[in-house]
This record gives sequence, C-alpha cells and structure tokens, in this order.
Amino acid sequence: MRNTLVGLLSCLLLISGAMVWAQEFSEKQDLAIFNLNYYGAPVSNDVPSLSIKSEGKGGSFSLELKGSGSEQTDRIFQQAVGSIDASLREVFIELGRFNVIGLPQRLSSSDVQAFIDGIQEIKESNTEIPEEVRLGQVAFTEAQFNRLVGSFIVVIPSVTQYSQILEEDGDYKTSISTSFSFINVQEYKNFASFTIETTGYDENAFDSMKSAVDSIPGQLEFQIRSVPEFQIKTAIIEVLGGRVYLEFGRNMGLQLGDEYRVLRYRDVAGYNAEDPVALLVIEEIQENFSGAKIIYAKTPLVPGDQLREIPRMGVTLEPYFNVVVASPTEDGFLGFVGLRTAISRGFFGLRPAAGLEFVLGNVGSIRGLMGSLWAGGEYSLYLGRLRPHISAGVGVTGFFDPTGESDPLLSHLYLNLKARVGFLVTDSVEIIAEGGYVHNLSFGSYGSFGGILAGLSVLLK
Repeated sequence: MRNTLVGLLSCLLLISGAMVWAQEFSEKQDLAIFNLNYYGAPVSNDVPSLSIKSEGKGGSFSLELKGSGSEQTDRIFQQAVGSIDASLREVFIELGRFNVIGLPQRLSSSDVQAFIDGIQEIKESNTEIPEEVRLGQVAFTEAQFNRLVGSFIVVIPSVTQYSQILEEDGDYKTSISTSFSFINVQEYKNFASFTIETTGYDENAFDSMKSAVDSIPGQLEFQIRSVPEFQIKTAIIEVLGGRVYLEFGRNMGLQLGDEYRVLRYRDVAGYNAEDPVALLVIEEIQENFSGAKIIYAKTPLVPGDQLREIPRMGVTLEPYFNVVVASPTEDGFLGFVGLRTAISRGFFGLRPAAGLEFVLGNVGSIRGLMGSLWAGGEYSLYLGRLRPHISAGVGVTGFFDPTGESDPLLSHLYLNLKARVGFLVTDSVEIIAEGGYVHNLSFGSYGSFGGILAGLSVLLK
C-alpha cells in the first residue's frame, strides 16, 4: 500500500512539475509599422550606399540603403511600389497575433539614429511631449508619438537594393532586397531582422517591377513566424484519445495544417532542459481554441503540456521518380521525374496540389524533351507517422527541341491518379511510396502513352 501511494505521489509530482514549467502563453503584441522606405533616385552605382549604425545599451541597429544606379529604373520602382504599405500591414493583421498601428511616415537613413535616441531621451527624461515631435527630419504629432512609444515593437521596412536588367529573351528581370528590422521600444534594441529577396519577370519593365514588389508580402508571413519572439506558445487544455485541444484559435491567427511541438522540461544540475516529445497538426479551428491530431507522442500527453509553433512555409516540396511497370502502348523504358508541391497551411485532409514532371524515354516518333504541368488535389488520413492518401491531377504535356530547330508544342492532355503512403522520418521529412495510373491523351497524331506506374518521393516541409 505504501509503495502504491509513493508511486502515485511521484506521478502527480511529475505531472504538476511539467504543468508548472509549461504554462507559457503568447499574448497579442502591440506593433507599429512604418511605411516602406526606399532610396530616392541615385544615378550611379559608383555612389557608395548610405549606411547608418546605432549603438545603444540594449544592442545595435543598422540600416543600409542602395539604389539601382539607373534613373529610369528608380522611377519605375517608385511607380510600382503603389499600395505596398497597405499590403505589408495586412500581413501583420492577418497573422492575428498583433495589435497593428500603421504609421504614415517613412524613416530615411538619416532619421534612424535620431528616432532611437529621441524616443529614449523623451521616455527617460519624463519631459512633457510637445504638440509636434521631430525625430531627425520626420515629424510626428503628439498623438502619433504616444501611440508609437506605447507600442512594444516598431517595424522598419526598407528596400536596401533593387535592379532591373533586360535579358536576351526580351524579358525584364527585376531583383529587390527588402529588409525588416524589429525594435523593442522598451529596451531600445533591434532584436530581429531579416531580408527578403524577390524577383519578377515580364516583357514589360513596369509589370516586371510590380511582380517583384507584389511578391514581398507572400514571403513576409513565414519570416515573421520564424522569429522566436513571435512564435505562438500555448498549452494542451484537454486530451481525448488521438486528439488534443489547445488554447487559442482564430483569435490568435491559428490555421488548419499548422504544426506544434509538445515540450517537456526537466532539471539538469540547476538548468532547465527542454525535450520535444510529440508532434501535433491542427485539424479544427474555433474562435478561442483548436483541435489537433497527434502525429506521434513519445509519452502520454496531459493537460498543461507546453506547445510551441513550428513555422512552415505553408507549401511542401516533393521531388519524385516514377517508372511505368505496365503499358498498353510502350514496349521500352518509360519513366517520369518531377517536382510536386501541395499547400499545407490553411488545409487539413483535403488540400490542393500541383506538379511539374519530365518524361524519361522515347515516346513514339517524338524526339525532344517532353514535360507535363498539372494541378489537382489529395486527400489524406493520419495514422500516426503513416499518412495514406490518394491524389489526382489533370494538365497538359508538351515537347520542345533543345536544338531550337522546332518550336515548343502542346501535344497531350495529362491525367494521373495515385494511391500513396507516406512515413514521417523526421518532423520535416516524409518518405512516400506510390502507385497508380498516368495517361497522356494525344491531341493529334503524336500517339497516346502512359500506363500503370510505381515510384518513390521525398517530401520536404
């Protein structure tokens, strides 16, 4: 009896200890974001880029700006920027984990030092705030300044470099580097920064620039979620079989398909050690809570277990190789190599997919490189680390002559249907075996081809 009581007490102590250590919940953070800044109109690449570095007791902040070196390119860029400021703010709003304040000012390189020093001086001196506050050359009203210093985080986006060149094929290639710096107003330090590289192609110079500019918000969301200070931290509130419920839902921007790692803590010589013990995928979203599927768990989960968001791009990449094992039309070798992608964030179970593949082997009288572009979807079941799923796609197949003697030509209607089984090797890598049927229906006299296939792929999250 005594041993039983001791065992029960030990279990309770372990569980309560895990709960005490694990009770960490994210809160919405106040965030102020400036409009996107970009260098005015430099006319020569020989002019050195402008550089500023601020050193303070809480850390350092640096900003470097460089133009394209072409007046025409700079003018096109300024036209293409358009409504990018609203788009950038919308990314922070849609994430759901910030109270966003949009500021109309743009910080130039000469204003950054004055901005940081001015906030620090006014806050530490407790002086009365005038009706207009000037930090460098940028003026703020008293109300704007109060909102600014009341925010926990200030975001300074800045285009650090952009260029545009006309390529041999007649298309314009635009490259843009955009930096994002995050300043903790309370500590006067830059705690996170990253640069987003975007590229645009088009036969029209403005559309090429606009494409590169419009690609910035698409990458921004993942970069923000990758900053440790912005990752969602929550805890399990209930466990029901192979499903758990966790704090937070739409109120903090959680989405279907989001992944969370379950953490346990232990004491090692006075230090707090952190051990990942399980992986969850969100399958249900409510306003204030969410339901998640347990993909694997090394130990039974209990209410109070700590969860931390695993940032993902939201799309998977999957190189694959297939071989036709039975074909009604081809006697020789026929295979396919390709790259498949699926949208994972915002979907669970049924999700869209697409792929690009190339034909290996000769098809009838066709000589040249053949490729297929397809779109479709897949439906998955989650059985622990195993993920059986079916997929289907439809698209087009074409061929082109690498020697350039003949023009590219669409030749077939592409169809595929596959049964697939994936095994999760690590949290980020899945090995998939598949079998199914692929058919390319000829548009003319090229001859249809396809057959029963088998193959392997590696999925990277």
